[in-house]
Amino acid sequence: MGPAGLSKIVYGSLDWHDGHSIQFRLIEFYAAADGWIGFEIAQYFWLCILLSYVTLIFEIGFPLCLFFRSLQKLAVCGTLFFLVNVFFVMNIDFITFIGPSYLVFLPWNKIRVYAIEKFPVLRKLETAWDV
Repeated sequence: MGPAGLSKIVYGSLDWHDGHSIQFRLIEFYAAADGWIGFEIAQYFWLCILLSYVTLIFEIGFPLCLFFRSLQKLAVCGTLFFLVNVFFVMNIDFITFIGPSYLVFLPWNKIRVYAIEKFPVLRKLETAWDV
């Protein structure tokens, strides 16, 4: 997410956040893939400006979760929310390609303990793995 925001500032100049770019993309995807939700959003220019700023702040701020553990849950939830919305609004499926990379943020040890408590038969597998 970080490089995407940085490239918008460095290569896209500061015009990216003026609302016109996202409005154009929403209309473009509506015409190409019948993204009626995006077309509805594009009719409210103030909302396009707001979405541009929120997207830019989110994309630039995302790398902070690498340094501040307290931001990880917020970043992961925000990203999943962002990707699901992009899918429904613009008909772009990033979830299939980017989604699995967020599995690293799951608390695997807690999931393992919960699974063993819920399904005692897994305790035998755990013993076999410990060998």
